[in-house]
Amino acid sequence: MLSDPAWQPNNELCDESSDNASGQVTRQALVEEDPDALVFEDFLKFLYTTTVTLSSHNVLSLIRLADKYMIPELHGLCCDFIDNSDVVTMLSLLPSAQEFNMPDIVKLCHQSFLTNFNLLSGQQLLDLDAATMLLILDSGIDLVVESEYALFEKIEPWLTQCENDDIFVEIIKCIRFPFMNALQLKKVTTTAVFSRASEKIPDLSLKVWQLQTLFREFSYGGLPDEFSGPRLYLHQSLRSNGSKRNAAITGHI
Repeated sequence: MLSDPAWQPNNELCDESSDNASGQVTRQALVEEDPDALVFEDFLKFLYTTTVTLSSHNVLSLIRLADKYMIPELHGLCCDFIDNSDVVTMLSLLPSAQEFNMPDIVKLCHQSFLTNFNLLSGQQLLDLDAATMLLILDSGIDLVVESEYALFEKIEPWLTQCENDDIFVEIIKCIRFPFMNALQLKKVTTTAVFSRASEKIPDLSLKVWQLQTLFREFSYGGLPDEFSGPRLYLHQSLRSNGSKRNAAITGHI
């Protein structure tokens, strides 16, 4: 690999004892930049000992080095580490995976968020970019949450700090207000986030109350075609209501 012409710009001639007439040998200069350079010692250790200590701080750089120098064993170990990481670790890996264009790792992070969203706090979610937040909330039944109200509470800090009105509205439209009960919806409509949303979306309060009433009364025929179905709610009563609504739409009730 190191004799490939693509590496030649980094070659340098060095005076060393040698059997050749000139007494010079060609040395290959390996050029790495931060953050990969910071873990190059770990990379070399693996080459000589086949052991490595992985963490959220070095795993992505080691994957890049493993790919660059064609070390599939190290790549496999790094992928196994990420596959078995908790959702908080995934949250810390996502920005770097996006920055360094690592779509496979980004996809693993997104999948972890969908199935383990309940384990993330509102403060931790502040680190998510808008595109990722939209992807999560618009993923339908793939998103596992305790309830729609719990989901709103969890993303409320994110919405509060969102300065872009267009993004704010897009996120609000992803919230499935009718799957909240009346008491929960009353609490939501008194929040600063909902007040801001009402300023951007005409008749928002009226619409969510109408949809909530229709849904709770099992009047599925009156729901608009674009009405979103339930997520995968952990609360049993919500799962039951959601199943009835979906069955009604498909003609089973």
